[in-house]
Amino acid sequence: MAKGTKNTDILYRSEKFELFWNRRPVCAPTAEELALLTITSENLRTVWNEAWRARMDAYENFFKPIYEKIGTAKKLQDEALVKGLYGELRDAFKQHGVSLYDQINALTPRRKADPAFASIPRNWQEETLDCLDASFKSFFALRKNGDADAKQPFARETPGFFCKIPGRYGFSFDGENITISFAGLGQRIVCQVPDHQRERFGNSLRLKKFEIYRDERDLSKPGSFWISVAYEIPKPPEKPVTPDNTVYLALGASYLGMVCPKGEFYFRLPRPDFHWKPLVDQVQERLKNVTKGSRKWKKRISARWRMFDILGKQQKQGQYELIQEELLSQGVHFVITDLVVRSKTGALADASKPERGGAPTGANWSAQNTGWIANLVAKLAEKAKEHGGIVVKREPSQLSPQERKMHPGERKIIIARRMREAFLADQQ
Repeated sequence: MAKGTKNTDILYRSEKFELFWNRRPVCAPTAEELALLTITSENLRTVWNEAWRARMDAYENFFKPIYEKIGTAKKLQDEALVKGLYGELRDAFKQHGVSLYDQINALTPRRKADPAFASIPRNWQEETLDCLDASFKSFFALRKNGDADAKQPFARETPGFFCKIPGRYGFSFDGENITISFAGLGQRIVCQVPDHQRERFGNSLRLKKFEIYRDERDLSKPGSFWISVAYEIPKPPEKPVTPDNTVYLALGASYLGMVCPKGEFYFRLPRPDFHWKPLVDQVQERLKNVTKGSRKWKKRISARWRMFDILGKQQKQGQYELIQEELLSQGVHFVITDLVVRSKTGALADASKPERGGAPTGANWSAQNTGWIANLVAKLAEKAKEHGGIVVKREPSQLSPQERKMHPGERKIIIARRMREAFLADQQ
């Protein structure tokens, strides 16, 4: 389990590839390897579900009633009552909250009492609990910020669905192969590493963590096993900020405006949601006509999630291409607009602006529901570090009524241009 302060002189990167990629055209495990992966998956499912149940019981019994009272008090605009309820909530967390360390410590007696449970490396079980803890922290952070629609973490799927296997120990790289050691079961999986990843791993300071997952979690359906490996690389020294290496970006849901040493440009951002969201909504409508839990319901839910999965992958690919091919070719330092995305008055996804909404693919939906902007900024910040650059956020300037009537791409250029002027003035 990774704890402690991150080393600021190190960058963390990851590579993924099919676990049995060298067995093409069918990247499939042997019967023994499949049994090994399945046994481990079921063990970690048990770890997740038992810990999830303990946390959900605490939430349902002690926290949820207070959150509901807070929501009612906010509607009544009773600030004193809201403040008192938040104090009550803090006390409830102190008395009844379930911590990560509580659940990690509970592994010790469980492993002593159950040899089969203890056959899976303890660190892999701890990493599973760490992932669950992060999910609940994210959920509670959203609830604290007033998001009553925040979705709580779910239990893992029923048996027959593969659960990812994470670990920081029990694996090694010899320059050509990665070996995953299932020590308690007395077995291991040796995976040849593709040339590109082999070069990256060879130039890294050390390998940090691995995760094994399956692209189709239902083991009764065709699918491939993948492995993602996180590793460390040295962080290059930061380059000085100059007019020749600084780029100014005005972000948006559909357009990006850029002012850089080569000129002023705007880009129409990729919007795969234009294709997929109407299809998702069609399936959502059809779900209303079937019984929840029936075969038709499960089939349509599965189709819905597949479309969301493809949408997410296409967005990630679009962001990667935009950063690598367009942005990093213009500079290493980036000054970008600091946008508040949530659906509040004045924010990017302002629900009071009907022109930004509309079913099924309004700008509000893309900005708030896909995480496009936040993910783009996070990826750009990490990639800039590799080149000795940084990302700086600044408040965007307000546009005049006449400027608001202009083409959205041209509006973004105006904002980026003013941001450059303000930034350079601050540097003098």
